[in-house]
Amino acid sequence: MALASTIIQAQPDFRYAPGVNFSSLRIKQHGIKYGSERPMTIHIGGQWELQYGRHLWLEPGFQFTAKGSDYMIDSVKKSLTPLYIEIPFNAEFRFNISNINLSVFSGVFIGCAVGGYMIDNGIMEEISFGAGENHDMRRIDYGLNLGTGIGVGKAWLTVQYCLGLANFSPIRSANSYMKSDLIGVTLLFR
Repeated sequence: MALASTIIQAQPDFRYAPGVNFSSLRIKQHGIKYGSERPMTIHIGGQWELQYGRHLWLEPGFQFTAKGSDYMIDSVKKSLTPLYIEIPFNAEFRFNISNINLSVFSGVFIGCAVGGYMIDNGIMEEISFGAGENHDMRRIDYGLNLGTGIGVGKAWLTVQYCLGLANFSPIRSANSYMKSDLIGVTLLFR
């Protein structure tokens, strides 16, 4: 306990974190790769700031986020938008120039899909989660974050890239996968 209090510089601060995602799903089914568009979705959540030393911050958080893609299979437009509860954990290096704060950060995230919808040939239906041919996708996603931010006062604007490493295709084979990636823009404030 005494060691932790000497390492952490101050009480943790909480920051609200609303923003937008430009997400994409990398999809391959039965050996065929499908290109996708990046629709805009939203995320909302928050994070704690734990300062370790002058420039290093650790930032655990939580967020409700929508991911998804629009793509074509056999000339039929499809849309898939899963909704996740995610837990990101980033390490951030901060420095300042005059009154402007700058940062670079990286970390990991894990998420669990809690719902979502798909549109297939104009018909909307809920996503069926699970394994096998009768399901649309698996629930768990995890991956890596990398980003940068600029802050003035207590407000920050960040841009990050999230690379999904989990294969959440319901079919497990060398010829099928489904993975996420996204670019997120977030306004952080207290």
